[in-house]
Amino acid sequence: MSLVDCELEVRDLQHWLTDKALEARDGGELLTALGDKLGEAGLDVSRLSVAWRALDPLTYAQYITWTKGEPLDSGAMSHADNERRDGTNSVLRYIVENEIEFYRADLTQPEQPYAHLASLRDEGFTDYVGTITKFGRGHIDHGVMRGVFFSFCTRAPGGFDKATLDAVMDLRPTLALAFRALNETSSAEALARTYLGPLAAGRVLDGAIRRGDAEVIPAAIWYSDMRAFTPLAEELTLDETIAFLNEVFEATAGAVGDAGGQVLDFIGDAVLAIFPIEDDGIRRALRALDESLERLAKIRRRILTSDSPPVMVASAREGLVGIALAVGDVRFGNIGTPRRLSFSVIGPTVNMVARIEALTKMLREPVLVSAPVADLAPDRFVLRGAFNLEGVRDRRALYGLARR
Repeated sequence: MSLVDCELEVRDLQHWLTDKALEARDGGELLTALGDKLGEAGLDVSRLSVAWRALDPLTYAQYITWTKGEPLDSGAMSHADNERRDGTNSVLRYIVENEIEFYRADLTQPEQPYAHLASLRDEGFTDYVGTITKFGRGHIDHGVMRGVFFSFCTRAPGGFDKATLDAVMDLRPTLALAFRALNETSSAEALARTYLGPLAAGRVLDGAIRRGDAEVIPAAIWYSDMRAFTPLAEELTLDETIAFLNEVFEATAGAVGDAGGQVLDFIGDAVLAIFPIEDDGIRRALRALDESLERLAKIRRRILTSDSPPVMVASAREGLVGIALAVGDVRFGNIGTPRRLSFSVIGPTVNMVARIEALTKMLREPVLVSAPVADLAPDRFVLRGAFNLEGVRDRRALYGLARR
């Protein structure tokens, strides 16, 4: 193939890759199509892999690997796994530290400098190229590289010929741009779910982004608040306070999320969440309540049976948390200023559930629920009386947990 023919071939591949990137649903579909297309073009590439840093509280990095004739492989590395691994001995680290464009390895050699390359050698690959394409300044906060790591291999005897190597290297910017678009979309979705919750995130990403964009939905509403948090915050160090607060949130908000509820706000040491009625909301709320009480009991046992600070012991003896559940219509959507919005719920039932929770401490009840919740599980709740709630017109019947 002449030089002109090679240039035309690469240009055609770049145009094809651009079009494919616009229609691909995800990176796996795109990488699979690229691997197949390279083969159709007569370029002997047996393996393609792309890896990138994730902007996600649980995931450190993600990767997708296409290998000719094998199922697509994709996965993720958690932040915890990354902290445990030795990241100093890798092709990626070598490229970054030496500021080189790419790293090439002859995989036919018996000795390989990195375990990953030795593994590829054992799988029958003969040549390897790894390269980084950076985005923008190349870094974000804390010195984390922003870009994609792209590697490709062949099983061809003698490794890559010059035409194949040049063609694939010339595709890097287009491939990186495609993955940047795909990854930033997935990052936006992950961040929206993290900070808004899955239901609110879906609404926002579907276009509900203006103040007043809202709908009225019936829901079971959860409100929980820590007991004796003020003395805890005064007596413990800031790090100790945050660690304990997160542990309690895992017992409350974590249980809500696991049961399919939507955590909307962490209000200081309180949690506001909803369970839409159309999604079997009350039963889900009751499942969350059971799980939360079990988790809180474990925390209390740990505190009361260990050498915990007196202020934590006092909080544990008070039950750690008060929980209230009520049912009603809420306005679910954007509130705030035109430039600074919160996607949350407002309405009389939201105010009422907060007032109900405030009574849990006074009545020395870990849980209080309204009649619609108690009616669904009459064997679990007993009437504690009818009470005046601040800002609520009529007295409301409230139910506590039946003694077992």
